Amino acid sequence: MRYQIELSIVTVLTVLLVSCEGISNPTMLVEYQRVGGFASLDDHVVIDTSGKTTLRRKGVRSEFVLSSDVADHLRSILGNARFSELKKEYQPPHPGNDLFEYTVTYQGYTIRMADTAIPESL
Repeated sequence: MRYQIELSIVTVLTVLLVSCEGISNPTMLVEYQRVGGFASLDDHVVIDTSGKTTLRRKGVRSEFVLSSDVADHLRSILGNARFSELKKEYQPPHPGNDLFEYTVTYQGYTIRMADTAIPESL
C-alpha cells in the first residue's frame, strides 16, 4: 500500500513538472545559475522585468534593483543571443572536475552549458 502511495505521488509530481516545462514567469526577465568549480559554488540570480534582482550565493540572499541603463543593456544582450536558435545543452569536449555548469532561462528557453562549451552569443 505504501509503495502505491509513493508511486502515485511521484507520478503526480512528474506530470506537474512536465506540464509546466517551457512555461515562463511573465514577470521574469532572466534566470541564471552557476554551479561547480573548485569551491562547489551555487550562485542563483533572478531578474524580473522591472529590474528587481534576487541573488542567492553561499546561502545568503540579497535583493536589489538594476539601474535602467544596466537593465536595458541586459535586455539588449539577451535579445541578441537568439535563444530560440540555440541548442538546449552544450557540453565540453573534454570533461573536467572543476568546471562550472551554467543554466540560463530567458523567454521560456532554458540553455544548459559548461565551461569551454559556452555558445559565442552567450
